[in-house]
Amino acid sequence: MINLSIKLNQDGAVAHRIRYARIDNVLNPVWITVSPDVVNSPNLTQTIATNIPSGQYRIGYYALYADLRTCTEQFIDTPPCNSLISINAYLDGTNLIVQYLAPSDAPKVRITVNYPNGGSYTANYVNTGNDIPIPLPGGVYGDFIVTGQSVCDESSGFYSPASSQVTVTRSQTTVIVSNQTSLLTVTNVSGLTGFTLPASVPPSGAESGTHSAFAGQIILTLTSSGVFTGNNVNLILNGTLIQCIDITSGTVTFNSASFSITDEIQIILSIGSCV
Repeated sequence: MINLSIKLNQDGAVAHRIRYARIDNVLNPVWITVSPDVVNSPNLTQTIATNIPSGQYRIGYYALYADLRTCTEQFIDTPPCNSLISINAYLDGTNLIVQYLAPSDAPKVRITVNYPNGGSYTANYVNTGNDIPIPLPGGVYGDFIVTGQSVCDESSGFYSPASSQVTVTRSQTTVIVSNQTSLLTVTNVSGLTGFTLPASVPPSGAESGTHSAFAGQIILTLTSSGVFTGNNVNLILNGTLIQCIDITSGTVTFNSASFSITDEIQIILSIGSCV
């Protein structure tokens, strides 16, 4: 809760008519007129409202004279809740990871995620500066729109304006086989449950699809128009390299692992050796 105070002095005025309204996160401000009118008192700060909810307020005022003259109404705003300094987001498996920088005096931040199917998620988090993981609903694909706000007073709903939007696209494609070599062709991928290679992947080619949840080894079958050596293949899970193998023959077997249905698996053949 806060108090509103103002210091007004207009030569010759006998009083001031004052009204105020909360303006943060409000489409139609509700104005409250101070009663009685505030007596003109040079250099005296006068309280016009006590124990009102924290927020940003607009104060309107004009002078009143003994001869019934009035002045044009003027306005002054109290300080706003400062906006987030920056916001970013990316996908990490089934989680949306939100990165942000908020003003140090904001106790919390408010994150809103609008789903491509019309749903949404909103929650407040303590302002630690750490990344915020937000689980996404299964089976929903497309553009997720992320915005953030500083939370200056959670109890009164005193939030900053929304930040700029960040769009994160969740693709229904969960398997990508990409060939960046000049001699090799991928003719088959086995062990990747639910995924069948649509066609052979020649040099500079790529194929994609989806997979089911599974546990086991992924095995590649390759052919070469020259030698197998001098090339490698990476297995990338949700953007993180989990295994690199130097290719020496027409069969490459990755270590056994477990994969959920939403994991994004990339198999990338490259020229050179594993580092």
